[in-house]
Amino acid sequence: MTKRITTIPAMIKGLGGAEKVAQFLGTSATDVRSWAKKRSVPPGWHLRLSLWGKHFGFDIANGVFGLPEKYPADLKGN
Repeated sequence: MTKRITTIPAMIKGLGGAEKVAQFLGTSATDVRSWAKKRSVPPGWHLRLSLWGKHFGFDIANGVFGLPEKYPADLKGN
């Protein structure tokens, strides 16, 4: 069963906490905690976090990464 994650703090918690996320990404727990305070995850981590979340059964909402949940139909390729 997939669990939808819609906030940065929920993502960090779901992935095991700031220390675990930092260890996985090779950054500091202080940096990870700052994302929740700033309400922003640096773009370089988006794909890794999204894929890691999928691996553990999470559906991390686009909004967690500051992206729109839906894109306009005219952006769809032919």
